Amino acid sequence: MSIQRRAKLQERCNREEGNGKAAVGIVFIESIVTDSKVIEQGMNWKVAHSADFRGLSSHAAMKDLRERIDHYEKTYETVREEEGPYIKLFNLRAKAHCSNVYGRMSKSVLPYLLAIHSVLRPVYMLVVDEKDGGSGSWWDAGGDTSKVEAWARQLGAEASRLQILTSVLPRAKATAQAVAAAAGCSAPSERAQLSPLGRVEGLLESKHIERQDEEISFSEAFGETVVNLVARLEPIVLEVEASTQPILIVAHEAAVRALRAYLLPPSATPRQQNSLPNITEREKVDVTFSVTTAKLLEFEPKASGGMEEKVHAL
Repeated sequence: MSIQRRAKLQERCNREEGNGKAAVGIVFIESIVTDSKVIEQGMNWKVAHSADFRGLSSHAAMKDLRERIDHYEKTYETVREEEGPYIKLFNLRAKAHCSNVYGRMSKSVLPYLLAIHSVLRPVYMLVVDEKDGGSGSWWDAGGDTSKVEAWARQLGAEASRLQILTSVLPRAKATAQAVAAAAGCSAPSERAQLSPLGRVEGLLESKHIERQDEEISFSEAFGETVVNLVARLEPIVLEVEASTQPILIVAHEAAVRALRAYLLPPSATPRQQNSLPNITEREKVDVTFSVTTAKLLEFEPKASGGMEEKVHAL
């Protein structure tokens, strides 16, 4: 992008603010890649997955892409300090140069940009029932872990590299410790953010629902709104993104619902497929679907980008 185009964006934001609308601030994020290996990897990925090169041979596609890059390099102008706040990332690694970045950008966005990487690894989520058939409780460390232990032993070479994050409630901790022992990996790390605030007894059990629309609010079901839950799960998201090892999250339904919505795009979770509602409907809970019925969810990164969900019946 040229200096002139960035200036037009700033002018547009200034006009919107002058028309009485809320102030809009711009932070430019620039990715600077000079490492030939990183460039080559990016080009190979682009040629393999972009619709622009469909039908072209590998040689022809790479030639076309190199010509595009040469054209962009002739017209591109790096962001300057006088243009306003910016974050410059170098070679897709945890190296950045920032200017006039503060507030939420420095607290959340910058750490997120430094956390993301291109290492492919699965993310697992194990849902721990808050109530065991109506007779248990959050504070009961009981529960049969034999099936999940068997799953952990079947992970093979990656079992010992498994990183486990768990809720601080006894049942989740006991389950996470059992998995760690079976996998032969490091001890679980406790995260209070993964623990539930509370819920109405049995509210998500459809036999207790008398409403005709079969929907209840998220805060009714889990004791907090999606907005508040997302805010306290933000450090967990950063930790998941930064991890280059297979990672297992042992948590309760509310946290798993929110994290699952983050990992999967809205188009991957249509209601007709008995999955999470679209992100615009998250404050409503579809009581006909409960992630506790799935028990173990696996999110496998796809070479084309994004995650593919697999359900393991335990």
